[in-house]
Amino acid sequence: MKNPEIQNIKILFDKTFNGPAWHGPSVKEVLKDLSHEDVLKSVGNAHNITEIVFHMIAWRNFLINKLKGQESYDVSKADNFQKFEHISEQEWTNLKDRLENSQKELQDLLSKVDDDILNQKIGMRGYNFYTLMPLPITHKYSRYSLDMIQIHRFHSN
Repeated sequence: MKNPEIQNIKILFDKTFNGPAWHGPSVKEVLKDLSHEDVLKSVGNAHNITEIVFHMIAWRNFLINKLKGQESYDVSKADNFQKFEHISEQEWTNLKDRLENSQKELQDLLSKVDDDILNQKIGMRGYNFYTLMPLPITHKYSRYSLDMIQIHRFHSN
């Protein structure tokens, strides 16, 4: 299988999720030691940590489903930033497990595709996999989501 570019993307996904990440703490490092009480706190009008994690899962699932060839799959508004009024310790653990499982599924799927997929258009969106794949590395984790979680952690202490 010819996929050196995909292999590079897999490495970035792994480092961003498990560490060491180029931008600072990895996803797992940022979420480590957060209690279920901490993750519902919000700073101003910003999304709380549960909403951010759900957002990360939603867009990873988008990529997973597109890699599986499910052209009609899309992220609903409800799934994009699902609202949580209350979350138990078990529900918080389950949410982190869902994120971890999406990481594993994404890595497994990427192992099965060639670099040719990178130029393939994604449904009616007007962009290809090469445009989509870096987003969980650059936008969803390294810049927006992890930064927002760090801000929440700072204001919780």
